Amino acid sequence: MSAVAEQRTAAFATEFNERYIAWTNQLQTGSVGQGQAAVEDTLRRWRQYNAELLAQTDSVLSNNNQITSLADLISQVNEQRSMLAKLQGEASTRTDQANVLNPRIKNSPYTNILGLRRVFRVSTWNWILALSVLFGLLALLALVFLVYRVVVTGELVVPKLIMGTHR
Repeated sequence: MSAVAEQRTAAFATEFNERYIAWTNQLQTGSVGQGQAAVEDTLRRWRQYNAELLAQTDSVLSNNNQITSLADLISQVNEQRSMLAKLQGEASTRTDQANVLNPRIKNSPYTNILGLRRVFRVSTWNWILALSVLFGLLALLALVFLVYRVVVTGELVVPKLIMGTHR
């Protein structure tokens, strides 16, 4: 665009010089012609072209300012996106960490009567398991003893223990 503007400005300068020389020659010979009008026409068109160039320059500068502001906004958006991605990653990590620590979220092999979950330490869980097995064995031994007693004596309970009398 600037090369075209330079060529056109050079053409106006050449035309002005030619018409100015023609007008001065007319004045020297004493003839009154259209020389002054031709020079003024060339100057008018040249000034009009300069005004167009100035308007184009202002438009380009305005566009450059808009492009610069858009570039700034794009960089801000990119920064905000990276910040958002970072914060979402941190939120995900923190949610995972909170879920690990929250006993109501973590699965537990133990559920109480109300259906509420309770998390025990491994050592506590091992003690609960061992005592459950022990009480189960004691219940099984008591059942075997009662069955043996019924088979041998034919009675489930000895009456003397109930009535408080001794034989």
